[in-house]
Amino acid sequence: MHRKFIFLIIFFISTIPFCAFSQSGKITYDAVINRSLPGVPKDEMFQDDLYCNGWLFFNGSESIYRQSLPDSAVTSRSGGGSEGVLRMRYPIKVADTIGSIYKIQHQNKKILARMPLFNLKDFYVVDDKLEPINWKIETEKKRIGKFEVIKANADYLGRNWTAWFAPEIPVSVGPWKLYGLPGLILEAEDSTRKFRFLLKEVQVPFQINSAIFNPAALTKTAISKTEFIKIEEKKKDDQYRFRKARMEAAAGPDSRPVKININFEETIEIYK
Repeated sequence: MHRKFIFLIIFFISTIPFCAFSQSGKITYDAVINRSLPGVPKDEMFQDDLYCNGWLFFNGSESIYRQSLPDSAVTSRSGGGSEGVLRMRYPIKVADTIGSIYKIQHQNKKILARMPLFNLKDFYVVDDKLEPINWKIETEKKRIGKFEVIKANADYLGRNWTAWFAPEIPVSVGPWKLYGLPGLILEAEDSTRKFRFLLKEVQVPFQINSAIFNPAALTKTAISKTEFIKIEEKKKDDQYRFRKARMEAAAGPDSRPVKININFEETIEIYK
């Protein structure tokens, strides 16, 4: 029975294009970025979560996902809660009010995106192709809100992703650049739990203003993914050289050469 079920879903993916679905909708997510240092136990990682608002809009031919910069974070203080630790979520001042944007044209397999560098301070418009995702659909199910969802796994853009999709909403879209399942992706996380998308609200159908798919931020001159990666590498190299020079200046002219190690913030996409 399970094999037959999985076969039917795989057949569904391979034979029905995105444009076959005429539904339009708006999905709201909590996009969670974890900033724990290497070696922190997984059950303690939640203490360093940053929260962003995410909105997915879709129609019969394209989808667009927008994500704000982190506007709140979680901290833990001893002396409260059932286990002696009180988790508190506090606001963060946001400098950039636009955030990330990922516009996917599913028929043309194209992505036009306003993407951040590792520091979440510098953004560039990037013209990129839509990479295929080879999902493995599992038999495991659970409920998210009122929806029964099915588990799927895939290696995609440098990370291993687990997604939960709802066949009840037959659109092949999801948050960020995730897509390609026979149902809306309501929840997803990478295997390290550095990046998570958690459902907040489903609005299907939803009347979408055409301006939503044509934000002014995407009208700026676009660069290629290769150019974007080179800019990021240069930014990291500049930061390394700056910090190294400061430490060498502080150590004095007679000191040995200074070696430093910088743990740059992880990006959701790991570039090759």
